[in-house]
Amino acid sequence: MMQGLKDKRMIILNLIILIAVFLFPFYHQILYAVPHFCLFQQLLSINCPGCGMLRSFHALASFDITSAIKYNPLSIVIILFIMGEIVIRVASLNKLIEPAKIFLYSYNSNKVFTCLLLMNWLLVINNN
Repeated sequence: MMQGLKDKRMIILNLIILIAVFLFPFYHQILYAVPHFCLFQQLLSINCPGCGMLRSFHALASFDITSAIKYNPLSIVIILFIMGEIVIRVASLNKLIEPAKIFLYSYNSNKVFTCLLLMNWLLVINNN
């Protein structure tokens, strides 16, 4: 019973994050007032793997896909990954998918996403 409650909380948290991303155009001026600081960039003098992600999410929330790809191409993959996780978690709550299959999906998609993130980062570093 506790696992079901924990799963429901995770789904609600994912939905809140997804809604916050798509409502970003309404509160982005507040966030842009906060000074930018990236510890990775300060220590290594190169952009971090997630550089441009917030601007890319903003462009996606405004349905400007070309700008989103220019800022960080992986933002589209991240949104699709989050949406896929939400769908799978809802399906698991309704007992449509076995927990072992959910684990395999999450485990494998995390490995794929990590590889994509590193490849994207290496391409960005080489282009600069």
